[in-house]
Amino acid sequence: MEISILIAKILSLGYLSLALGILFNPSYYKNELVKILDNSAILLYGGFLSIVLGLIVINYHNSWNDDWTTVITIVGYVALVKGMVLLIAPGSASFYKNNIFHPNNLLKVLVPMLLILGLLFGYFGFIK
Repeated sequence: MEISILIAKILSLGYLSLALGILFNPSYYKNELVKILDNSAILLYGGFLSIVLGLIVINYHNSWNDDWTTVITIVGYVALVKGMVLLIAPGSASFYKNNIFHPNNLLKVLVPMLLILGLLFGYFGFIK
């Protein structure tokens, strides 16, 4: 359970920081996220990093219990698959650019998702 709490704390701070950054500086993130998705070097690095972090989570926290820790395992698998997709099919970044990171969807889709996950992981990592 100790590793679950550590990962929850890390994910909470990362998700909440990004969500608050987008909320307080929406124009900055609307411009910069599109630039990131157009930069192939950053996408390659991000894909590789996502694979590494996903594998770390899966290897040290492959927990399929009937509690909140399963969400951490799912995040690990999503990170692994996302990283593999970015390296195998780099053109798939246009899906993220046109849907999730589209300036119109940033505040409607991404921020609520990040806030929910950040608060969920924050509750279990820091409070409970």
